[in-house]
Amino acid sequence: MFVLPKAGVRDGVDIEIGAVLSGFDLGHGEGEPTRPPARFQVFREHGVASATLDAVPYEYEVALTDYGTRSELSDQLRRFVAGVMRAEQRGDLPAIDATVDPTD
Repeated sequence: MFVLPKAGVRDGVDIEIGAVLSGFDLGHGEGEPTRPPARFQVFREHGVASATLDAVPYEYEVALTDYGTRSELSDQLRRFVAGVMRAEQRGDLPAIDATVDPTD
């Protein structure tokens, strides 16, 4: 997960996000992802503008969520992690150990 606050230094963040998501083969037409896209989410504070970030849901099938306050971010992070845990328990997502390459 990436958290992008308005006040943070963001030079190169677009490239970093794209590199990580591409590294897991999450882009369209790049084969089977090595990690399920549902395990990733990008959180950005209202006011952080980026065409690259706007394309994340379409290019990588990874959710992009905006937040306004720390409390809102905390709630969204908690919901995201709980959702991933529920998906694992239901069998909708493989356990994290099953998605890790032992040669890494």
